[in-house]
Amino acid sequence: MNELPFDVVDVKKTFRSGDRSVTALRGVSLSVQEGEFLAIMGASGSGKSTLLHAIAGLTEIDEGTICVEGQKLTGLSDAQLTRFRRERVGLVFQAFNLIPTLTARDNIRLPVLSDPMRSANADRLLRELGLADRGGHRPDELSGGEQQRVAIARALICDPAIVLLDEPTGSLDSVAGRELCVLLRRLSDQSRRTVVVVTHEPAVACWAGRVVVLKDGQVVDSFPTDAYQNAETLAQRYQAALEAQADCQA
Repeated sequence: MNELPFDVVDVKKTFRSGDRSVTALRGVSLSVQEGEFLAIMGASGSGKSTLLHAIAGLTEIDEGTICVEGQKLTGLSDAQLTRFRRERVGLVFQAFNLIPTLTARDNIRLPVLSDPMRSANADRLLRELGLADRGGHRPDELSGGEQQRVAIARALICDPAIVLLDEPTGSLDSVAGRELCVLLRRLSDQSRRTVVVVTHEPAVACWAGRVVVLKDGQVVDSFPTDAYQNAETLAQRYQAALEAQADCQA
C-alpha cells in the first residue's frame, strides 16, 4: 500500500521574539491523498503559510508530527532536510525567486545541475508548460504568468511527491491567474501530482478538489469543491465557516 503524500498530526507552532509570542498553529491535523489538489484557505495570520512551510521542512514545529511519503520530518538534520526538499518537495513562492541572470531553461535546471539525466528534462517541461519558445529568455523578458510557469517547472524537475504553492496568483493578473489554475488542475488530474495551494482567493480555491479552512491556527472546515458551482458560492461557504468559528468563540 502506498504511503500518503503527507500526513499532519496535531501540529503546533509558536513564534517567539523577546517577551512576545505568537501561536501560529494550534493542533492542526491534515491528511492528503495521492494526486489530490488541495487548497488551504485563510486570512492573513491564519497560519496557512506556516503550515505549508512546516510540511516543506522549512519551519521546525514545536509539537506533533509531519510525515511525507512515510518520512517523519522531526529529527532530521539540516542536511537531511535539504536533501528531502530537493528530492521530494516542489516549492513555488509568490515572488517566483528566479535568478535574473539565467535563462528560463537554466533556472529550471538549477536544482539538478549535478544530475545530467534530470537536467535534460528541462526542455520537456518547457514544452509541457507551454514555454517551448521561451527557454532562452531571461526572467525580465517573460510575462508574470510565464515566470510563474518557469518556477513551477523548476519545482517539477526533481519529480517531487508533492508540489506546494504559496499564494501563487498573488502577482498575476486575472487571465494569467486562471491559466495557472488550469495548469495546476491538469498536473493533478493527468499527471497524478499531489498539489497543495495556499490562497485567500475563492477564485483559486474553486479549482481544487478540496478546501481546508484555517482560522487562528486551527482547521475550522474542510469540504469538497464539487458542490460549489463557482467562486462566489465557494466564497459563501468559506465565509460561513469563519463566522461559525467566531460564534463558537463568542
